[in-house]
Amino acid sequence: MRPLLVAALCLCPLLTPPGVAQQTAPAPASPAPPAPATAPPATAPPATAPEPPRSLDEALQALDQGRSTSFKEVPFEYVLEFHEAADKRTYASVTLGFHPEEIRKVAGGDVTPQMFVCLRGLAESAMRYDFVEPTDFAEGTPAGSSDMRVFQTGTALDPGPYRFSVGVWVPGRALAGGRSEQVVAPNFTSSTIELSSLTLAASVERAAGSESPFKRPFIWGNFKIIPRVLASFPRQEPLRLYYQIYNAAPEPSSGKPKLDITYTVYQKKDGKFLPASPQTIRNQSNQVAIYELPVATWPAGEFKIQVQVRDSISNAVASRELLFELR
Repeated sequence: MRPLLVAALCLCPLLTPPGVAQQTAPAPASPAPPAPATAPPATAPPATAPEPPRSLDEALQALDQGRSTSFKEVPFEYVLEFHEAADKRTYASVTLGFHPEEIRKVAGGDVTPQMFVCLRGLAESAMRYDFVEPTDFAEGTPAGSSDMRVFQTGTALDPGPYRFSVGVWVPGRALAGGRSEQVVAPNFTSSTIELSSLTLAASVERAAGSESPFKRPFIWGNFKIIPRVLASFPRQEPLRLYYQIYNAAPEPSSGKPKLDITYTVYQKKDGKFLPASPQTIRNQSNQVAIYELPVATWPAGEFKIQVQVRDSISNAVASRELLFELR
């Protein structure tokens, strides 16, 4: 601290004119000591960016609390879908997609990021399912795709509520992007007709069947289904749907179900979805459905498709909807 300079006051005797009694001036009071110097107010240190989580538990805690989880957020997309599994369980499949160029910007180089998926059961005694290793994910990037890589993982689990968290890591386990939400794994084992999630498919191909009891990513029976992680696609490509139908009542004479499936497309105009003429396919017995519709002549914009399945034997009805955008 710089020393304070205090000026000294010099007191000299006064010259008194003759005949005037000299008066002695009272001794001046001692000057007050200088006020102690006060330190300048403390300045708060500059705010620093939060350290990215270095473990899965740290990442999950940050996501649950809505805190910032990275220096730079990497755009990525995902879709969570549910189907029936064996032993009265539900199969959850998670498909993730990201642009390698966006990862390069964050990582400062050409790298393959690591991904994580976590499903934490919220019911009493519910289990937790973590997928954090590269071997937990299979790549299914569609042929000819030059901008987005697509991966998938999944597991069979008990129906009920879960905390679902998903994210992307760059080398060093710094979280580059993540999201968390509460979901409910549906129970498909009821006595009435049910539908799986509707998959908006980028591609549908025939695949060799497998005798393995374990579900393989992207493989559903004899089909390889690559979901779109973005519900927006060019009109030059058809609208493709894949889904499964459960608990249909068999017809007594044939032992097969009789299903009437109605597809209704809605176009968004002035903030409202307006329906087009529905298309109904009657007397279907196959409980695995693949629907493809050319849309090259349709206008660009937002749409919704509703799938309604009516069991002709039990007269039960199930339906699901899916939003998509044509560009």
